[in-house]
Amino acid sequence: WAVSRGVLNIVARLTDAGADVTATNNAGVTPLQKATIFGQFAVVRKLIDLGGDVNCADSTGMTPLHTAAMCGFKSIITILRKNGAAEVKNNSGKTPSDLALDKATTASLTENVD
Repeated sequence: WAVSRGVLNIVARLTDAGADVTATNNAGVTPLQKATIFGQFAVVRKLIDLGGDVNCADSTGMTPLHTAAMCGFKSIITILRKNGAAEVKNNSGKTPSDLALDKATTASLTENVD
């Protein structure tokens, strides 16, 4: 909850109390991935600083970089790349760059034409 809502002080208290920043849920999603899904830049930065794995992949092979690229979160893409996020393929064979291109193409197809 704190990660997806961006409640940084709660995230800090949980990690100070020993919460594992690399723990996963049943789908293999880590707190870093969850923060990325919700565009929570400050939480992403904090989790990376605490040892969150920028190359962790969920059960579908999606990494935080895949998600950030797909959602167009430029600041999160930047911090992930600066911290070693790799351009790898997910289980569907898509790289983060592929997903960013897919998003850009979809956005251009759905824009209003005057």
